[in-house]
Amino acid sequence: LVRPKDAQLWNDNEPETLKYIAVDELHTFDGAQGTDLACLLRRLKSRLWTPGGYLCCIGTSATMGSKDNSKNIINYASEIFGEPLEDDAIITEDRLTPDEFFADTDVSDFTIPSAEHVDELNRLVEQDDEMAYLKYAVKSWLTAFNEDIFTDEGRIALSKHLMQHSFLQSAISLMGSNYYQASHIIEELRINYPDLDSLEDSRAAVNSLFALISYARTGSVGHLRPFLNVQVQLWMRELRRLLAKVSPNNVTYSIAHDLNSPQAKHYLPVVNCRDCGETGWASILNERGNASMVNLEVFYNRYFKADEKIIMLFPQTHEDASEGFIKAKLCPECMQVKIGEDIDNHCESCSIEMVEVLVPSPNKTTGSRNYKQFICPFCGSRRGLSLMGLRSATIISASISQIFSSKFNDDKKTLAFSDNVQDAAHRAGFFNSRTWRFGLRGAMQKYVLNSGADQNLQKFTNGFLEYWHDNMSDEDFVSFFIAPNMTWMHAYEDLLEKRKLGKDRRAQNLMQDIEKRLSYEIMLEYGLTGRIGRTLEKSGCSVLAFDRIEVQEVAASVFERERNELGILKETNLNRFEQMVIGFLNIMRQNGAFDDHAFRNYIAGNGNNYLLSNDNIRWMPGLQSGRNTPRFIAQQNT
Repeated sequence: LVRPKDAQLWNDNEPETLKYIAVDELHTFDGAQGTDLACLLRRLKSRLWTPGGYLCCIGTSATMGSKDNSKNIINYASEIFGEPLEDDAIITEDRLTPDEFFADTDVSDFTIPSAEHVDELNRLVEQDDEMAYLKYAVKSWLTAFNEDIFTDEGRIALSKHLMQHSFLQSAISLMGSNYYQASHIIEELRINYPDLDSLEDSRAAVNSLFALISYARTGSVGHLRPFLNVQVQLWMRELRRLLAKVSPNNVTYSIAHDLNSPQAKHYLPVVNCRDCGETGWASILNERGNASMVNLEVFYNRYFKADEKIIMLFPQTHEDASEGFIKAKLCPECMQVKIGEDIDNHCESCSIEMVEVLVPSPNKTTGSRNYKQFICPFCGSRRGLSLMGLRSATIISASISQIFSSKFNDDKKTLAFSDNVQDAAHRAGFFNSRTWRFGLRGAMQKYVLNSGADQNLQKFTNGFLEYWHDNMSDEDFVSFFIAPNMTWMHAYEDLLEKRKLGKDRRAQNLMQDIEKRLSYEIMLEYGLTGRIGRTLEKSGCSVLAFDRIEVQEVAASVFERERNELGILKETNLNRFEQMVIGFLNIMRQNGAFDDHAFRNYIAGNGNNYLLSNDNIRWMPGLQSGRNTPRFIAQQNT
């Protein structure tokens, strides 16, 4: 407001024009931020010549406290606003107690669902049949209810019947204003409701009751209000610094921060290849050949630089050793690594049975000096090897996508909290990018289930575009399918401003670019990036297959040529040749080696990555070397 270009907003203000100042989430302005806010408010009042004690100051907070510590809250707010506040200035929630809520309501229903009821409820959940689920939940919990719950009158009657249910009254009285897990409610009320506690899946029964509470309404026909406000919280913990215990039999995972020093001695980071699935431990050997993890920070820094001091230990029998591996044994107690195959099965220091491991030697890497990464020693994947773990941003983005893709979500809004502005901007971009891809996968799978199965990739892509054009307006199609790195395009900005897609050349180009991008992303999803993240392939939803007859024809041709021209695989039957052809094609698929127009210039340009970048082609995704750049079979010129 002090800047010249904004001063005109209050140029004509009188000293008493500004009447209210509202600060949301007041509790977040502590320390230096509170000082900054206090100074800004004082400068503003000084500029406007606002009289002292005139301004009405408002601060909102859901976590500041209650009237019990009102004096501290008032003093804090007075310092921030620079205005005196009266002792009764705090306005808190006034909720009904359970006794007040159930006053004058008699208990008339003691029904508890049976095991057969629970089995049917679970079956209906799996079928995503909302209406049938609600009807059966009513049958399971309310014996004397005969209303049609899909009318306004029925939903109002449902709330009245629920009020009279014994278990509902007990559960509400137990919870009060606190949050409870369904299992904890069952545990606390098990003495009074033994039939519920005896159910194999009692939580499913309680969840169905909460579904009825959420669906029930009060008020009048045409003017319905929620019976009770139901809030479901899903708590998840990020799998940061995930470690696995060294053991010859059972693998136990744990978070590094949950382990004390003696426990942490037996745990190591876990390395996994997303392409072939091989999993093992990773560490740094000290000068005595010990693999104990001393400093995780040092390990992570060295691992992500593909440092030569990193050692990988894959629990495999020595009989499985192939070229490029050293046979070794690892003691799960003292973490000593012994190199060689003639080592005793028991540790010479602590007499504990040692774990046979294979150690890649040397560790192969790819990439430039500053951006190196390890190559999988088993399958040779240049982008598949990574440390196991999951950060909160990834978990949240997956959860958002799952919730938004649900057909039961009719109010798709997200509010994400962050510690600072920098993190907020970064996370918003991350969520936007991830949720777009999850949405695309959902759209692809829906087309597969409707009419897209058993087609070749080209027909599938064309059919996918046609299907969603038929089921969406042009505006909805663009809004849903435009990639995050394409939202800068002028035609899309015009759409946001006018809420209507134009008919000009720019709008036509935008639609064509989105269609090209979708075609490209479909190739990536079923090919190059099919093993990265929660893909359709890894989720068991849909995959790209090869025509069985064509595979047999190719295999028969190769089989015949090998017999006639080489004759060195006399013991190998035709089935093995078919497996070889499928494996060969699958390797090409996983490397994104599709014969598509999008790659013509890239191939002609000898694999110049710039030709696949969005600097060269504006609708392309951002270039990630080794992750979304294809690799083709090439014949070396001699």
